[in-house]
Amino acid sequence: MKRKSAALSHRDARSLSHDASAELRRIAVGLVLKGESHPVVAKIVHVHPGTVGKWMMRYRAEGDAMFESRKAAGPVEKLTPKQQDQLRKLILTKTPRQLQFSFALWTLPLIGELITRKFGIVLHETTVSRMLRRMGMTPQVPTRQAFQRDEDECTRWAKEEFPAIVADVRRKQAVLVFADEAGVHADGPIGRTWGVRGRTPVVRTTGNRQRVNVISANHTHHRSTSGACCRINKTIHSQTTRSLDRSLLTGLRPGHES
Repeated sequence: MKRKSAALSHRDARSLSHDASAELRRIAVGLVLKGESHPVVAKIVHVHPGTVGKWMMRYRAEGDAMFESRKAAGPVEKLTPKQQDQLRKLILTKTPRQLQFSFALWTLPLIGELITRKFGIVLHETTVSRMLRRMGMTPQVPTRQAFQRDEDECTRWAKEEFPAIVADVRRKQAVLVFADEAGVHADGPIGRTWGVRGRTPVVRTTGNRQRVNVISANHTHHRSTSGACCRINKTIHSQTTRSLDRSLLTGLRPGHES
């Protein structure tokens, strides 16, 4: 019991902060230099006698520099800065399918496989995650964008055509309406469940699929146009399952709601 209690009284100096550990080393070395034995000093500062011996060896080799508080250097980076830049560029400018992978989105296993394929280095997923975060990258839900999108044409339309539309609306004293539509399916995704290994569970569902087409319109006009918007919304929502007349989305004069 005495031996067990003595062992429990030892302090793990590694669990202390850098400043506290440095001060503890300073006290221990000072006591030894005053003539105290290693076991006595170990009891005073609550560490193992072997720890006091290691501190004295460091003091004789480094002098007062061993009292400085310094953070451990940590593990060495597996990828060089140049390789990290190449990896970041690939992730941000390419999709996995463009690099002959079977999936469309970047995941930690895929990025790890990419590192192995390009640089011949095998990294754990945790290491890959930490490295990506140090590179300023985080996992995000991507925004859908049609590959047919032409950025130059979008910029031209915003700078040339849209100002002309706004001017025409003001000339006619009309309301400019922004509309968008979407199709909603009633069938939801199937989540995970438990089953026998090697046998995929089957969930029986109806084969019928319901669909609702929804369209909505907004405006930023400063005048009181609630009557006009109500008329637009009523007409739109009454025809959500039919093909809509695009003339509904044209300018509607505030004084002609009836």
